[in-house]
Amino acid sequence: MTNSIGLDLHLYPGLPKQTEYRHFSKELLREKVGRNKELTPYISVDSKYRINPDLLAVYDFKKEPLLGKYQSVLIDRERGIIGVIT
Repeated sequence: MTNSIGLDLHLYPGLPKQTEYRHFSKELLREKVGRNKELTPYISVDSKYRINPDLLAVYDFKKEPLLGKYQSVLIDRERGIIGVIT
């Protein structure tokens, strides 16, 4: 898997605990977000998100917005998966 972040899932309360989500990548987000119901509780939208120490990764989807609307997707250890529409 390219450009992935590996997580110790027990340390991040805002992210899913299933083993298949131990590594987040742009490809995994494109494949699972909006299609996998077990991710739904971990997804939010916040176009005013501010960078903070809980930010783990930022994925750029500007050329092909995720689900047709999210230009960026952030992985935050407390808040989970955050879609950003700019």
